[in-house]
Amino acid sequence: MNRRNLLLSTGGLAGVLGLGGYHQRRRIKRWSEKEGLNATRAMDHPTAELTTNLTVTESHLETALADLDRVVENARDAASETEFTEYQEHVIERAESWLENAEATLEEAKSKRSEFAQLNAEERLDLLEELRGELTGAGRMLGLAKLAHDEVTVEGIETELDALDDEYRTAGEEVEYYASDVTRAIVAYGELDDVLEGVQGSISTGRGYIPERPRHSYGRALYARHRLGDVRRFIEELRRDAEDGATPEAMDGTLDDRYRTLRERTEAVLDETDFEYDDDVSTHATEIWTEWIVGPQSDGADEYDDGRLALATRMAAERTAAALSLEAFEDIPEVSHPDDPAVGELDTTAADVRAAKRRAVDELTGRLDEVGDDPLGRYLCVQLVDDLEWEDRRIGQTLDDVNRDSAKEWTLALETLRRGYLEIAEIAAVIPDVLAIVERR
Repeated sequence: MNRRNLLLSTGGLAGVLGLGGYHQRRRIKRWSEKEGLNATRAMDHPTAELTTNLTVTESHLETALADLDRVVENARDAASETEFTEYQEHVIERAESWLENAEATLEEAKSKRSEFAQLNAEERLDLLEELRGELTGAGRMLGLAKLAHDEVTVEGIETELDALDDEYRTAGEEVEYYASDVTRAIVAYGELDDVLEGVQGSISTGRGYIPERPRHSYGRALYARHRLGDVRRFIEELRRDAEDGATPEAMDGTLDDRYRTLRERTEAVLDETDFEYDDDVSTHATEIWTEWIVGPQSDGADEYDDGRLALATRMAAERTAAALSLEAFEDIPEVSHPDDPAVGELDTTAADVRAAKRRAVDELTGRLDEVGDDPLGRYLCVQLVDDLEWEDRRIGQTLDDVNRDSAKEWTLALETLRRGYLEIAEIAAVIPDVLAIVERR
């Protein structure tokens, strides 16, 4: 996930200047900063990954393998018996390419069938998702052939998508939270809700393709139907893995309460946050929160309305952490363009960027040690590890422009990196506060 947008504004100023001596002095002056940024990027940082809560059994993988085998075989047979006279050549070529990709994935999985038992939980889940994903591509060729033979119609595909939407909603209503610990419920069932989100997204995308590309809709419907089968298996496995004494009715009420509490805390924090630096300039807190508002990350409201309480609460927890971190940026002016007046007052160096990353690393390392095996605490930390790695990659993007940027552009680039690392540090610092809200400590 990544919430951050590249705020660097690179232009053609260097080309306009066209002064070799000026460029040479710029290279010499920035050499030490380039070395400093490379050292910052190479700095060690904590690594952490999430373990899946969704159990994929060997029989589940065998079923997925058989499902893809059947669809690929049907698609290949149908394609060989069809003259696609109604379609342009590039359409047929794309469909053939998708089918070939599915065949390659299928053959590779078959060759490793004897190794299924040795795969860990994450590897099994990855393989399942790979096999299911290829249903979409193979399904496009199958749909193309069936449409050409009038074996399916656009109206029939629409009807199937409507039926799948009903089944998706029913599956969501069937979810019961078999967990005695609220943070486990949030993370484990939040992961299940993510799969349901994918099903809903496939149905929605399939409907969007109906007018002009019904073959794509057919593939999306095929994928959604099999993923709904996966969801039902996951629901049963989560119930089977639950600790004795887990009461779904009680956890349902607990999740609802924590979601509302987190939302209320976020709103209260936002009401107290100073988003104005002076009359014409916003604070960096404004810049941060704007990304949460306009970015792709949901606030959890739609998920809550659809009954996916675990996912909604997980999203609310992430937003609460971000909101609690804003206080640290109330006294810093927003800078998003080299011509912003505040840029001229900055003297950010590569050493400042390194210090900011060091703080982020220290905060995140301490937090990972502190949360231990707490599912939600670890989840929030892992998101920050991903953010930290993204900031490291952004250093590379900045270095690509080291000799092209003007003085103001270079200063803004360094300040943007510095603030990115500081945002990670501040969110890591407030994770205990979020957990205290969720766990009622």
